Amino acid sequence: MTLNTVPLAFAGGTAPSAMVPFVTAASKNWAEGTPVTVTDATLPMALEAMSVTTFVSQ
Repeated sequence: MTLNTVPLAFAGGTAPSAMVPFVTAASKNWAEGTPVTVTDATLPMALEAMSVTTFVSQ
């Protein structure tokens, strides 16, 4: 499994403390992942190749 990391910066308002990834891929269907901590208003998103990932704030 190849992961690409992409940072997402939050601007304006209050950034959440963490976000939970939900992944749909060849071997996963809306699989809940481990919460990812938002640090300095930036979310480091680890994205699996050939997948769709939705991050939901906590």
